Amino acid sequence: RDGAIGRHGAEVNLQESEGGTALMRAANTATSGWLLIRRGAEVSMQDSNGDTALMHTAIEGHERLVVAGAEINLQSGVGVAALMLAADKGHERVVAPL
Repeated sequence: RDGAIGRHGAEVNLQESEGGTALMRAANTATSGWLLIRRGAEVSMQDSNGDTALMHTAIEGHERLVVAGAEINLQSGVGVAALMLAADKGHERVVAPL
């Protein structure tokens, strides 16, 4: 049951004008995020700032994209990695797998 994405064959890796993807926007919604990954969303795409979906989830305290195989060592345009973001927010359960 993939809802609109499955029925309409949406391109899950399209990037908006600043490089954001649907997965980056859905990174904190477990159902949508996993659905996009199952449909082929690239988990390590970076936007124009160098941010990834993993960085978005690390800020919120979710480790799900580490399990999905996201590249954990990518850095944003200002040199920040998901580990730094998770640690800064005190999300120990995210820091451990990173």
